[in-house]
Amino acid sequence: MKETAVENIEYAFLVGKIRCLEARLIHPSLFYQLVDTASFNDIRALLSSTSYKDLGESLLSMESLLEENLLREANELQELSPLPSPVAPFLQRWDIAHLKKAFRSIALDSPVEFNRKAYLAPRLYEKACHTKDPLLLPPPFSLWLRKALQIKEEDSFLAGELSIETSFLLESLNTPFPLIREYFRQEIDFYNLKLALRKLKNSPLPLDFLIPGGAIYLNHFHLLARGEVDAFIRYLTTTSYTLLAQDALPYWKEKGESWRIELNFWKLRLKILSPANYSPFIPEAVFYYLLKKENEIRNLRWIIQSKSAGWEAEKIKERLGPFHA
Repeated sequence: MKETAVENIEYAFLVGKIRCLEARLIHPSLFYQLVDTASFNDIRALLSSTSYKDLGESLLSMESLLEENLLREANELQELSPLPSPVAPFLQRWDIAHLKKAFRSIALDSPVEFNRKAYLAPRLYEKACHTKDPLLLPPPFSLWLRKALQIKEEDSFLAGELSIETSFLLESLNTPFPLIREYFRQEIDFYNLKLALRKLKNSPLPLDFLIPGGAIYLNHFHLLARGEVDAFIRYLTTTSYTLLAQDALPYWKEKGESWRIELNFWKLRLKILSPANYSPFIPEAVFYYLLKKENEIRNLRWIIQSKSAGWEAEKIKERLGPFHA
C-alpha cells in the first residue's frame, strides 16, 4: 500500500519559498524554441529572461553551470529547512557521484578533483582520497565507501562500485518523509530494471546486485534478465508501471534504444511526488520542486548536447519532456 503525505506546519515558510521558485520554471514552449535556434547566442538570448541568464560564454561552460545552478539552489533551501530536512535526501543522491569518484581514486590510486558541493564539502572527499581513509567522511558516507573498498578486495572493482548506490538506496528508505520513501522505492525498481536489461545484453554484472525494497519482486527481474521480455512486459501491465509496459519497453525491444525508458522514468518520478502540490504544509513539496528543477536542467543539457552533435530538430524534440512547469 502506498503511503500518503503528512502535513507539518513547521515547513510552511520553506514550501512558500519554493512556490515562488516554481513560478520561475521554464514554460514547455521555450524548450521547443531553444531547439529551433540557429546559434549559441540565440540560446543565451532566449534564456536571458529565466533563472539561467548567467551561463557563460560557450556551450561547454553553459552545460557545467547548469548543474552548479541546481546544487546552489538546493543548498540554499537546505540552509532554510527545519530538521529533518526534505532537501537532504536530494543532495545526498547527488553525492553518490562524488562517492563513486572517491572510490575510484582510492581503489586505483589516482588523483581526482571535486569541484561542486552537493551534500558534503569537496574538501572532505579530497582529504579522504589523499589519505586513503574513508573514515574521514561523516557517516553514512564513510561506511558506504569503506564497504565498497572491502567488496572490491573480496569480489571485484565493479561489485564495489555498485555497492555504493545500493547502500544509498536502501538507507534512503529510512527517510521520515512518506512521499520521499515512495520515491526511493520506485528508484529501487528503476535500478533493478536497468540492471536486468544490462544483464540481458550480456553485461558481466551478477544478478545478486538486484536489491529488495521496491514494488516489484526480484524474481520478475530475473525473468527479464533471462530474456523473457514479453512475460515481464505482461506482468508490468498489472502494476503502476503501465507506462513502461505500453510504451518504453516495447520500443526498447523493437529498436534497441533506451531513451524512452528514461523518459518514462521521469514521468513516473514526477507523478509519485505530485500529491505534494496539494497543501502548503507538505515538506515533500521541496523535494518535488528540486526534482522538477533537475528535470528542467536535464532537458536543457539534452538540447545543448544534441545541438552540438548536429542532431535534427525533430529527433531532439521527441526526446524532450516530461514538462510539469
